[in-house]
Amino acid sequence: MPTDCLFAKGQTTPNDAALRDTALAHAEPAHAAPTHAAPDKPAPNYPVNLVLTNRPCLVVGGGNVAIRKIEGLINSGAFVTVVAPEIRPEIAAMANVTTIERTYETGDLSGFFLAITCTDDPAVNHQVFIDGEATGAWVNSADDPINCAFTLPAVARQGDLSLAISTAGRSPALAMWLRRRFETEFDERYARLLDVLSTVRAEARAELGTSEVNGWIEALDSGVFDHIVNQDDEAAANLLRQYLGLQPHVPKRHNPQQSHDPRQHDPRQHDLHPFGEPRPHDRQPHDVQELGSTSTPNNTQESLV
Repeated sequence: MPTDCLFAKGQTTPNDAALRDTALAHAEPAHAAPTHAAPDKPAPNYPVNLVLTNRPCLVVGGGNVAIRKIEGLINSGAFVTVVAPEIRPEIAAMANVTTIERTYETGDLSGFFLAITCTDDPAVNHQVFIDGEATGAWVNSADDPINCAFTLPAVARQGDLSLAISTAGRSPALAMWLRRRFETEFDERYARLLDVLSTVRAEARAELGTSEVNGWIEALDSGVFDHIVNQDDEAAANLLRQYLGLQPHVPKRHNPQQSHDPRQHDPRQHDLHPFGEPRPHDRQPHDVQELGSTSTPNNTQESLV
C-alpha cells in the first residue's frame, strides 16, 4: 500500500506517528515497488480548488504584485500575513492582514497552509519553496515556476461559477488574454443558469436519492440556456426536470376574481382615472370646487368666478 495515500500535503493529526509506522509496516518492500520510465515530458498538473476560509497564508513581498495576490487570498476567506522589508501602506490597511516589515527568514513559514512569494530575488523564492517542502505548505512563486508547488490560473467569475485557464505556468500572458476573451461571453446569464441547475439538482437528490443521473447534458444541449437568455428561468428549470424525469412545476396564475382592487366593486370603475379620480368629462361643479379647495383661498375664489 503506497504510504503517500495516507497523508495529504499540509494536513496533520495527533496520531501521525502511529499512522506512519502502521503504513510503513504494511508497505511493500522497496525492491517490489514498480518502476516507471522517466516521461518524455512532465505530467499535466492536477487542477484543484482550495478551500482557504480561515486558513493562515503567507505572502513574501510587499509591492504591487503582492497586492493582487493578497486580494485574491482575502476574497477566498484566508488570514494573510505579509513579510517584506518594505510594505505598501495600502497592504497594511487591509482587513485580516498582518504585516511584518523585515526580510524573510527560515522558519517564518511554520504553521502556514500556503505561501506566495512576490519578490525579484530568486534566492528568497527558492528558500521559501524549500521551507514549504519541509513543512508541508503549498508554495507559489510569482513568475518563477521552478520554485512552485502549484500554479495559479487566470480566473473569470460570475457568482459561484468560475472559469479557470491555465498554461501550467508556461505563459501567464496567454491565460490572461484567453480569460479576457471569454469574459465578454461569460456574463450574468451563466450565474443564473448555475442557480437553476443547483435548484434542480437539489430536487433530484430529494426525489431520486441522487443527482448522478442521465439527462443533464442532453437538457443543456436542448435549449436550457435559450430560456435563460429569454429571461424565463422557470421554463429552463422545467426543461431540466423533463430530461431528468422529475415532476415539472406549474407556475401560479393570477386569478382576477381574487383581486383586492377597490375599484373592482365601484360601479363607476370604468369611468375612473387610473389613480381613482373622475375623468375630466364626468366632473360635476362640486368636483371643481373640491379641486380648487386644495389651493390657497385666493386661488379657490378665482376658480369659482
